[in-house]
Amino acid sequence: MAVDQSAATPPIALLRDRFGEGAMRVSQLGESLAARLSAPGDERDLFAWCDPDHLRRQAAALDGWRARGRALGDLHGVPLVLDDTIDAAFVPTGNGLSPDQARRPERDSAIAEGLRRAGLMIIGKSRCPELRYGAGEATLGAIVARGLAQAGIGVEADGDVIRQAAHSGLVGYRPSFGSVARRGSLALSPSLDSPAVLAQSVAEAALVADAIVGADPDDRSTVVAPHPALQRQAAGEPLVKPLFGFVRTGDWDEADVAVQAGLQELVAHLGSRCFEAELPPIFAECNIHYDRVLGPEAARSLAGFRERTGEAFSATLRERLDAGDSVLARDYLASKDWQGVYRAGIHAILDRCDAILTSATAGPSAGDNAGRTFRRIWQFAGLPVVTLPLLEDEAGRPVGVLLVGRHGEDGRLLRTARWLEQLIQTGDTP
Repeated sequence: MAVDQSAATPPIALLRDRFGEGAMRVSQLGESLAARLSAPGDERDLFAWCDPDHLRRQAAALDGWRARGRALGDLHGVPLVLDDTIDAAFVPTGNGLSPDQARRPERDSAIAEGLRRAGLMIIGKSRCPELRYGAGEATLGAIVARGLAQAGIGVEADGDVIRQAAHSGLVGYRPSFGSVARRGSLALSPSLDSPAVLAQSVAEAALVADAIVGADPDDRSTVVAPHPALQRQAAGEPLVKPLFGFVRTGDWDEADVAVQAGLQELVAHLGSRCFEAELPPIFAECNIHYDRVLGPEAARSLAGFRERTGEAFSATLRERLDAGDSVLARDYLASKDWQGVYRAGIHAILDRCDAILTSATAGPSAGDNAGRTFRRIWQFAGLPVVTLPLLEDEAGRPVGVLLVGRHGEDGRLLRTARWLEQLIQTGDTP
C-alpha cells in the first residue's frame, strides 16, 4: 500500500517559483515557521538549536536580495534543516555533545556554502547522537516529516540518515562516496562518512543534492568532475522500462514479516521487470569488516574529543571507542581491502539491471541494530542509494524500499527511483 507523501509546506519547486515570481515573500513563510518554533512543545524540542529571530532575519535578507533585482538561487527561500554535526557560520553546532553546545564555527562547511549559494534558508540544527557515534536521539527525519523543513541533510557513517528516512516516510538519497565534500562536518570515519539528503520526493532530493555535490580541495575523497545535474537527470524518462535485481541480504530473516511480505509483493508487481539475485557468500562477513573500519577510524578521529571532554561521554560511546582501539592494524587494513572487492561484486549484479532492490531497514518493529547489512553493505562499497516510502505495515508505519546503483551513476539511479515512485503512486503496471 502506498504511503501518503504530502507535506505540511508546499513542494520545493512550487515554493521556489512563488518566491521568484513575487507571489509570496520568504518572510511570510519565515514568520509562519518562526511562530511554530517559538511555541513550547515537542516541535521545538526536536531541535538541538533553533532561533526564530535568526530565521526571520534570513527570510528578510532573502526578500531584500530579490527586491534589489539580483539573481536568485535555484532554491531561493526553501527551508532546510542541518544535522548538528554540519557547520554553519556563527550558528551553534554542538556535535550532539553537551560540552560543545556553545560552539559557534566562524566558517561554513562545504555543504552550508552550497546551500547558501542556492538560496536555501537554514532553520536550525537537528538533534543527533553524541559525536554521531554514542547515545542520543536523531531527529532529522522527524523535523522534515512534520513539515518544519522541506528537506534535511546529515552525514552518516552507519546508515543512520537512510534509516531515519525509511522510518519517517521520507525519500532518502545518499550520493556516491566522494560526490559531496565533507569539509566542515564532524569527521568520524573518513572511509565511510557520506552526506545524505532527506526530502518528500525523489525530485526534491535531487534538487537539494544539486546544491551540494562537487569537489573540494580540503576533502581528498572528492574529485573534480562536471556537475552531474541530478535534478535534470532524475526528471528524464528512461529509454526503456527499468530492470531491477531483488536482493535478500544475510539479515533477511531478521526483517519484520511486513517487510518481507511487502518486498515480495512489490517484486511480484514488477513481474518481468525484476529478477532475484544473490550476493556471493563473502558478503556474509560484511559486518565484521565494517566494524574493523568504522571502529578504529572513529577512535582516531574522536581522540581529541576524548582527551578534552571524555568525562562527559556516555558509556555507549566509551565502549565503542574502546572497541575501536582494540582493532589490530593488520585487521583494519585487510578489511579496507574488502571495500573494493564488495563494490566489484555488487557491480556484477548491476551489470544486469538498472538498480538493486531491497529493504532499507529490518522494519519499524525491529531494533536499530537488527538487519544492519540492509544498509551497511552498500555504504561499505561507497555506492549511491535511494530509499522510497512505497509500503506500509499493518499499523500504517512506513516500510522503506531501498534502491542501489553503480558508483558514479547517481543520475541513472535517481531516474530509476523516480520511475518506480510514480509507478506505485499511480497504481500502474510496469
